[in-house]
Amino acid sequence: MRLRPYKACDAGTIVKWIKNEYAFRQWSADKFEAYPINAEMLNEHYDMQKDNDTFFEMTAFDESGVVGHFIIRLIDEEKMIARFGFIIVDDTIKGKGYGKEMLELACTYAFDILKVEKITLGVFANNESAYYCYKAVGFRAVSSGVFPYLGDNWEYFEMEKGKKPKSPLNIIIREETEKDYYGTELMTQRAFWNKHHLGCDEHYLVHLLRTHVDYIPEISLIAEVEGRVAGAILYSKARVEDNEKIHEVLTFGPLCVDPDYWSMGIGGELLKVTMKMAGEMGYKAIVIYGEPDYYPLHGFVTCDNYGITTPDGKNFSAFMCIELVPGGLDGIHGKFYESEVFEKLVPEEVNTYNEKFPVMQKIKLPGQWD
Repeated sequence: MRLRPYKACDAGTIVKWIKNEYAFRQWSADKFEAYPINAEMLNEHYDMQKDNDTFFEMTAFDESGVVGHFIIRLIDEEKMIARFGFIIVDDTIKGKGYGKEMLELACTYAFDILKVEKITLGVFANNESAYYCYKAVGFRAVSSGVFPYLGDNWEYFEMEKGKKPKSPLNIIIREETEKDYYGTELMTQRAFWNKHHLGCDEHYLVHLLRTHVDYIPEISLIAEVEGRVAGAILYSKARVEDNEKIHEVLTFGPLCVDPDYWSMGIGGELLKVTMKMAGEMGYKAIVIYGEPDYYPLHGFVTCDNYGITTPDGKNFSAFMCIELVPGGLDGIHGKFYESEVFEKLVPEEVNTYNEKFPVMQKIKLPGQWD
């Protein structure tokens, strides 16, 4: 797939993809008075922007012809913030990755050619497929609102994606100091906000962990980039109990990276460094609850491979473990228990603790646990 500037002859193909008025009103943010629209109406709309040097119409195509379309507007030239709109893909090829590929190319064009620093877009809450597509490309929801139309209030999410550094990062992996506390907690809040549920409590967990008897500061490290806390991993003691004995293991959580530094290998570097340290200190294994699409890339397997279950005897894809030394889990089976500190996240206390940080909007997003 490649991109090129939109041509008037593309309009006939694009308008054929618009087959539902409800979806059309959302796609166009109600910028057209009539439905259905035809090629002349779309071109007339774009002709109104012909002298606007901050408005870019783009077409995606491959060997089969035109397959997608979007526009880019520079909405803040001083801060170089752009906004995507009119994003559409041939409806006969939806679900085959074309939308994601087009958006990746669009982001590359915006960041590398137009030199923008941030891209924003809006997606309606009932358009979950589009939301997940934007999320897969690296956009994150930052706020929500409503768009009034025909007497209804359509809920939508504002999403954004920041420019990533091109050059290799100078990542410093080191122990946390007291001066880092606020930065680590703010980074953790930004990483988890609205990820699993409304808001988050992981930053408060970081606060509680530091003074808990089960915390292991020697291997709980932060990643620093240009003087800023960009990531962190916090370890604590855990155990696996069977009928005969208690086996000490490690767990970690949170492991997180600031959204500005996602997909740069920082989380993997924190894992690699700390797991090596933990093995050298004599720890045999780690058991975690984590992202099943991420941790297997670093050697983790589901706990049912070793006869380890949750306290209520369950196993599932997000319940994983790894040996730090060969045979580290030999003879270890039973029920896994985290430190009690993970059970002390009282919502009222979390809300009070949030007052230390910049206000962030709580948003109900697709895929949250509750």
